[in-house]
Amino acid sequence: METRSAAAKKKKLFFCKENEHSPDHHNNIDRITELPDAVLHHILFLLPIKTVAQTSVLSKRWRSLWSSFPDLDFTTLNPFPKPCSSSKSHSLNCKESDFITQVLNNRDKHSDIRILRFRARLSFSRLNGLIRLAIRHKVQVLDVEVFTEDYFNFPRCVIASDSLRVFKLKSRRPGFRLPPSSVMTSGFRSLQSLSLSRISLCNQPSLSDMFSESSFLLLKKLSLDTCFGLKHLRVGCRALQDLTLENCFELQGLDVSGSKLERLRIAKCFDGYIEKSWVKIDAPRLGVVLWEHNALSDNICIENLSYLHKASIGLLHEDISVAKLQSVSNLFSALSLAHCLTLESNCIENCSYGVREAFSVHSDEVPVEVFPPCYKYFCILLFYFYFYFFYGIVSNAFNKTLMCFYKNYIQQKSSEQKEMPNRDTFPHEENDLYMHGNFFCVQILSNNNYFAVYLHQFSNLKSLELHTGFKKNNVPGLASIFRSCPMLHTLILNIINDFKTERRQWNKDLWEMSNSEEEKYWESQTLNLKLFLHHLKIVKILGFLECENEVSLAKFLLKHGKALEEMILSTGHCKARHSLQRQKIRSQMMGFSWASSNAKITFH
Repeated sequence: METRSAAAKKKKLFFCKENEHSPDHHNNIDRITELPDAVLHHILFLLPIKTVAQTSVLSKRWRSLWSSFPDLDFTTLNPFPKPCSSSKSHSLNCKESDFITQVLNNRDKHSDIRILRFRARLSFSRLNGLIRLAIRHKVQVLDVEVFTEDYFNFPRCVIASDSLRVFKLKSRRPGFRLPPSSVMTSGFRSLQSLSLSRISLCNQPSLSDMFSESSFLLLKKLSLDTCFGLKHLRVGCRALQDLTLENCFELQGLDVSGSKLERLRIAKCFDGYIEKSWVKIDAPRLGVVLWEHNALSDNICIENLSYLHKASIGLLHEDISVAKLQSVSNLFSALSLAHCLTLESNCIENCSYGVREAFSVHSDEVPVEVFPPCYKYFCILLFYFYFYFFYGIVSNAFNKTLMCFYKNYIQQKSSEQKEMPNRDTFPHEENDLYMHGNFFCVQILSNNNYFAVYLHQFSNLKSLELHTGFKKNNVPGLASIFRSCPMLHTLILNIINDFKTERRQWNKDLWEMSNSEEEKYWESQTLNLKLFLHHLKIVKILGFLECENEVSLAKFLLKHGKALEEMILSTGHCKARHSLQRQKIRSQMMGFSWASSNAKITFH
């Protein structure tokens, strides 16, 4: 007699055989579920964390995949909360942190976490609890962005972790404090990448030597952002390959050394209003140097850059002393071996002033207005006022001091403007400072007070990108840079258009281009730019508005560029009433004399 279970098996086998002969048999097979766990985990990683969690209700198989899912990215739950103290946003983020805690607690005990990312507004106790849970699951990559009500201490549980490879800690407000240097350097035995943002280092001078040769033996990438109280820093980790330092406004001294360092980025750093600031860099394998929007130091010493491939220079606008002038020369000298170079517009403007006396093309130009000392300090106070007001910790005394200073400044400027000539005769330096804080790099190579800046030959340079306002006084600076690049292949000129500054439009019907000052100047430089013109192949001008300076340069390069292959002029969108004028100018430019038979012009 056939049992009931045997009959059920027989019936199931019968239906399986029937399905094999069915034409839809192959369409009904669940092939995704049968994939290996590693493949399914990779697919799920491409989905938001909430969607991944919802798959756990499909079956035991998917529930198991969720409990062992190694890459937990909770940043997709909600955008980061605004810095407000509403109870609604606070309770919402408590729910989020509770959800993260629940996910970590319900994980398979034998499944390690590969990546954990979250951002939330929470207390230090909740933050510390979440990090402890992650360390317990042997997390390898921990990326945390938090918003707390008060300063908090660096979570020490991460220091003793043997599994942690990458650690990123960013405080949105107000910041965190580090433990003593001896504690920090005693752990992190497996750490390869460290990123810290918004650190309070007040009254902790020992932390300036935290990244010495004997600490963080496996660290390859280091990023420090917004370090309050950091005045001196020495970085010499043996395995370090990538170093980023950003928004360290109080920095006075920087010493970087490393035999394996390949990339260095310093942005918005240094106190430009103190004396005896210094920079020392010794990295023989350094291939990329990004020096962006930094105040000038009195002493810059950069050595052993024989492997340098890419460099970018941008400096803040400030008055230059003799010591800082020499630092500029040292900086350009150190980067002269680069193959690809980007110069922000302030470099060019000061270069132009520097060679103006030597070639004396511009004669009746009113000198550039020198900012009164109170202006730069006002900018500093205004910056700190905005900074502290945004984060809600400005004091009443500071408010009163700033308001008094502002009133005195306005009175002084009002009295000065009564005695000054027409403002239209002055270059609009204020707009440059406001819109483009990196303009000072161009100005250094243009100012006649700074003619001592010597541009070394960039003999290896193949690609050059220049950012400039392209005013009348920038032309000599551009020529000075071109002379220093005899082997240049590609030139990218990014024109920063300040529409408050009047620029003369080119009009062939009103004057002959050959009689303009710019045209005469460029023609006088033909012999000096002989090597440059014989090697230049590609020219790209962004922000081309058919003004006299721009057309003069384009005409000169077409007329003497014997190796020129392509000139791209990007004008952007224009109003309908200007399109006819542009078409007329473009047709006239096509009639210029061309030295290269292979050259072509493209308008974008």
